[in-house]
Amino acid sequence: MFAFIGNFKIGNRVALALALPVIGMLAFSGFTVFDKYQTSAEMSKVLELSEVAPVISAVVHEMQKERGMSAGFIASKGVKFSQELPTQRGRTDESQAALAGALKSLDATSFGTGLVNRINAAKSALANLSAKRAEVSGLKITVPQMAGFYTPAIAKLLHIVEEMTVLSTDVTVTNAITAYTAFLQGKERAGRERAMGAGGFGSGKFQPAIYNNFVQLIAAQDLFFKNFHLYGTAAEWDFYQNTMTAKAVDEVD
Repeated sequence: MFAFIGNFKIGNRVALALALPVIGMLAFSGFTVFDKYQTSAEMSKVLELSEVAPVISAVVHEMQKERGMSAGFIASKGVKFSQELPTQRGRTDESQAALAGALKSLDATSFGTGLVNRINAAKSALANLSAKRAEVSGLKITVPQMAGFYTPAIAKLLHIVEEMTVLSTDVTVTNAITAYTAFLQGKERAGRERAMGAGGFGSGKFQPAIYNNFVQLIAAQDLFFKNFHLYGTAAEWDFYQNTMTAKAVDEVD
């Protein structure tokens, strides 16, 4: 190699000596630019899906309330929540309409088959909502059977949000997403607790299986909220603690 270079003229040797560092710098710059481009593209995907996440959370929120009222309605043989349940169903429908619009604007295929499959699974579950509501209204279904529809449907909606965790390789962003999904999962266990509690209080007694489920859900949500504390920011945890010191929380406890 050196013998080969030794045959070069002095001018060519000088040019080659100057060119090698430049080539190295260009290669390094190219790798850096490519890495930044990948990061930018990755963040764009996270941002796009993060804009849909609150819309999904709103649907989950309304369905959680509808599930709880449905449990109280069934357990009380239609005495309790007979006035509130139709109104709540309307709120759920409004949130689902907003989600349908948001998903229509989302290019799910650009995220891969994982997100597409999760969206389709959620849509398929929600398609049976009207039929399940009719069974609730006609008292043709038990509380566990009703929960057996709402809970998996809500889980499928939350799976869409959880898809964000595989999109980012940035630690800070991943931690934020993990904290958010942990909070949503904790809130879902609280929603299930509400449904089981409504069933027990509505009927005037707790069956052993329902009571055990009720207690387990309290423990499960505590674990998810601990993960929210672990991965979230100090400001977020302070806001959570301040919110959970309200009079309503004390009354529920």
